[in-house]
Amino acid sequence: MDFKDLTRLLQSLSPAERKKVYLMLSKEFDALESTASRMIEEIREKKHKTGFTCPHCGHNKATRNGTFQSPYGRTMVTRQRYLCKQCGKTFNDLTGTPMHRSRNKELWVSYIELMLEGHSLRKSAEILGVRHERLFYWRHKVLTALKKMESVTPFEGIVEMDETYFAYSEKGSRKVEKPRKRGGVAKRGISDQLVCVLVAQDRTKQTFSKAICRGRINARHLEEHIAPRISKQNVLCTDAWRAFTTFASKRGIVHYRFKSTESRRVKGVYHIQNVNNYHSLFKRWLSRFAGVASKYMDNYLTWYKFLQENKALTKKELVKSMFVASCIPNTFETESSLRRAQFVA
Repeated sequence: MDFKDLTRLLQSLSPAERKKVYLMLSKEFDALESTASRMIEEIREKKHKTGFTCPHCGHNKATRNGTFQSPYGRTMVTRQRYLCKQCGKTFNDLTGTPMHRSRNKELWVSYIELMLEGHSLRKSAEILGVRHERLFYWRHKVLTALKKMESVTPFEGIVEMDETYFAYSEKGSRKVEKPRKRGGVAKRGISDQLVCVLVAQDRTKQTFSKAICRGRINARHLEEHIAPRISKQNVLCTDAWRAFTTFASKRGIVHYRFKSTESRRVKGVYHIQNVNNYHSLFKRWLSRFAGVASKYMDNYLTWYKFLQENKALTKKELVKSMFVASCIPNTFETESSLRRAQFVA
């Protein structure tokens, strides 16, 4: 049954039956608005637990500065305004969050739920009644904020590390650097037409994943991105690429190498099977997006990592966790800033 069939069915109902349907749907919308309001209260508590912190300058001695009325769905809600004594700017609980200046704040929780259920942008837009282009930027506002929440906790024990490659993509760009046939690359082998994604993971499932560069990874990239999380107390397991050997040797880390041409790829408890499995599962998950722009690759890596780290949560808990977590760090991304973003190697 599509939407037109549902409309015809509603028109065939008696006035009393229509009223019953209206009351039932109103109750559902009220419940959604109530849930979102409670989440916003939780966001306020977490963002301002050490004082009213200004999202513009970081000063935490702001004061309350009156209230204002803001539309939220079908109702007007009273919101608190704050004044920063340092920079003189005003802000509220949603300033510096993905919902900053959003006209449809009541739809964000529903969209995140659709996002986690795997609905496409067009299907989500049809359900929510907004343009799918807007939802694309909502997606990346949330993921950009989640990316800022990632910790730099040191790895423990055995660390598996390996790189994988994706074709460099400028999907959505009006000015393409080097047009090519869809799905292919002009050069054979590892070249600057491929984006290198590095994944490192210890046996407690702490994971680092990032699009590092175009073409082959080198020791400089490893020093820049992974060095803060690995030390002499770790044992490093990688493939045979020389950049890993150089990095491990320079830092005095015990290093086990595994060549893809060897039949034996396990040495006791040392191997890179977990990280290779992570590559495989991520590529399978990513395939449903029918290609992603390389400049957004880190956002999708963050999304997948979030799902892997929160497998034990129920659907309701997962939606709440993503919504609240994305509103904690300060982010002022706009559609324009996301559109102008570039892949930085």
